[in-house]
Amino acid sequence: MTADVPGYVSIVFILTVLLTVGIFLYAVVKAGISSQPAKFLLTFVLFWMVIQAALAAMGFFQNFDVMPPRTFAFGPLPFFLLTFVYLFFFRRFLADLPLATLTILHVIRVPIELVLLWLYQSGQVPVEMTFEGRNFDILSGITAPIVYVLAFRNRRVNRP
Repeated sequence: MTADVPGYVSIVFILTVLLTVGIFLYAVVKAGISSQPAKFLLTFVLFWMVIQAALAAMGFFQNFDVMPPRTFAFGPLPFFLLTFVYLFFFRRFLADLPLATLTILHVIRVPIELVLLWLYQSGQVPVEMTFEGRNFDILSGITAPIVYVLAFRNRRVNRP
């Protein structure tokens, strides 16, 4: 980030990432940490976070003149590959992930959207990435606690 971005933006972003990783780890532990899919997922995610941090620190993602764009090759592409692997080979593990935890995880969208708004105000991202630019991801984060309460009364899924 540049000097134009207030320091609290980085702090909020880092704390949000740590909270997300913590909730994610909790969900994996609840699904069975000793299983092969859990070990693979944890190893992959932690390894990928280190790679992402190193590449970002080196300015790797700031080159927009290459094809495919680096943000795609190192952002959504690994997610799609991981999703494919788990949907076709580790479906049982996905079924064991706690739905309540995955529902409440969406609360992290609120601080992420605030970070995006602050980055827009600092001229670092386009308005289209914020809720001011009609990207309403923040609504998922705001409604997640409501859905959680309505869906998981008495610590079980409330089907109605």
